[in-house]
Amino acid sequence: MLRSVRDMLGYDVVSDEGDLGRLADVLFDEKTWNMEYLCISIPTDTSAPRYISAWEIRDFDHEDREISVAIGKKDLKTTLGQERKARGRLRSATSLTRMKVIVDGERIGEVDDLVLGDDSMVVESLAVRSPDSPTPHLHNINRVCDFSDDEGFIYLDRYDPFFFDTPANVWPGERKEEQLEHDRTLNQ
Repeated sequence: MLRSVRDMLGYDVVSDEGDLGRLADVLFDEKTWNMEYLCISIPTDTSAPRYISAWEIRDFDHEDREISVAIGKKDLKTTLGQERKARGRLRSATSLTRMKVIVDGERIGEVDDLVLGDDSMVVESLAVRSPDSPTPHLHNINRVCDFSDDEGFIYLDRYDPFFFDTPANVWPGERKEEQLEHDRTLNQ
């Protein structure tokens, strides 16, 4: 089943010690789109967020909105220092949302979300919302060919959404009413 990264934000992050915090962001490798780190906020601690390597994830419980990890509070990282240098460029899921998507010099919309594959930790597609559609269209992540951080652009090498509209199972319930209204408008 496809999973919305945006929907996962706010999940409780738990270990054998108990609640560690809430998922605030996810960091991905820019080249492979593998999830590398969970960024968690700790409600009782107003200092910087903490990081957990994705390798420490045991399980995702989407029903209870929980991520189980194999480390405790003492193992949470406050910076990524050497780890970040050892890996490729990391991209934050929240920083990618609202970036403008460009194909052949034309803006086709904005990134609305990142979508993970079947309970994997790899981004499979960008959910791109265009001005003329109430629901985002999914675009294969392999179509991303460049970024312009200064201008807030993501460039795709070609336009080829692989679903006309985003499947309801990615965002259950959230967009059903929007989709019904869109369908009614098309049928008039």
